[in-house]
Amino acid sequence: MELKKLILPGFLALIMIISVFGIIIGGINDDVEVKEFKGFKYIKTNQGQGGWAVKMGQSTFIFSYAPEELSTLKIPLVTFNDFNSAEKVYLSVNPEEEIGNIVNILTSGIIPFIAAPVITACSKDHEKCSNAPIKNCDDATASSKVISVEGTKETRITYINNCLSINLEPDNTQKYMEGLLFNMLGLNP
Repeated sequence: MELKKLILPGFLALIMIISVFGIIIGGINDDVEVKEFKGFKYIKTNQGQGGWAVKMGQSTFIFSYAPEELSTLKIPLVTFNDFNSAEKVYLSVNPEEEIGNIVNILTSGIIPFIAAPVITACSKDHEKCSNAPIKNCDDATASSKVISVEGTKETRITYINNCLSINLEPDNTQKYMEGLLFNMLGLNP
């Protein structure tokens, strides 16, 4: 009976000793790729399709593209502070254009960080917009900013006179929307 009581503790001790020798002989796995870019530390991740994770405050952001690549995109250096100073922000879409998943990316990755209320709007009068206000860049002011999403055959993001205008080809949507978030977080000062 005494022998049976010693088997489990002996087995656990053996596992612990073997683990310690494994660490001493083989070391700890340091295969994690870390890079610093403009004062921020990025860690290569294998989550999903992989990417680069950066921690800011209590939040971790994962980008599919490397920070050096996102920093070279022609995207204005607009930040969340530019929108948080407004009383409200209109998210205006063109109901006649194919905008792909731009709005999905905005509502999941960017809009949650805008402190001002975000109101869905349309850029022109249309039957799909019977209950939505009509807003476009001409309506943007310091207190009522506009994010205008248009589907086009060209890739262009601008921030002019309190209006963030997003025009993206479908093939560039993910990359440029990540670049926009990258800039809005202040990762590309």
